[in-house]
Amino acid sequence: ELRVAYPEISYKFTYFVLKLMCMRLLFLILFFCSHTTFAQLSESKWLISGVYHAGTVDSTSYWGLGARGEWRVHDRFSLNYNLERIGRRDNISHWHSSAGSFLGPPLIIFGLISSADNEFFNLGGWGTALGILALIAPDGASFHIPYRFNWEFSPYANVLGVDFMKNRNNDKFYIRYGASFGVKTSYWMENNWTLQGFVETRKVAGVNWSFGGGLGIGYSFGTRD
Repeated sequence: ELRVAYPEISYKFTYFVLKLMCMRLLFLILFFCSHTTFAQLSESKWLISGVYHAGTVDSTSYWGLGARGEWRVHDRFSLNYNLERIGRRDNISHWHSSAGSFLGPPLIIFGLISSADNEFFNLGGWGTALGILALIAPDGASFHIPYRFNWEFSPYANVLGVDFMKNRNNDKFYIRYGASFGVKTSYWMENNWTLQGFVETRKVAGVNWSFGGGLGIGYSFGTRD
């Protein structure tokens, strides 16, 4: 009896393929970097997107669903906001958001309940103001490279994030610093909807670097002054 042995596709092979995709995308960005065509997305002030992504981390795979927002403060520069749910095959899950969403509410509460007579919670209006500033603080920033009228490439770095982790193997909960770095390409359609693809690497404190990619669909609105 003739048997055919099929090779097992390991996480290392998946990582290698994703790495090649990232290198190819970076090459395209460098190739198109010399073009200075003004992209349509740069005229919008806000971009809200839903995303799905997947990849490898700690010898296992992960998937993620979330919402991402961009506040376009310049033709080539925007501030990023993220809220994502990430699940892993090893029974570990994450909720990721900006660190400000974690620090802001306690500062506001402490500011509201504090007074000059309270030696422990003596934050007052400064605590409330700092809490509001923390809430609107971004997760990171993107730099946009326009190509033609409907396309742009955007390297990004999110370095002000926090992950709320749940390990169902030992029923423990963790709060860890989280960051991500990647490159996104966006295609703008005339009805203000956008199609997106991205590759990225993530780092959560106490966890190895992950590598993956994903797709998104977004809606741009508002006009920059």
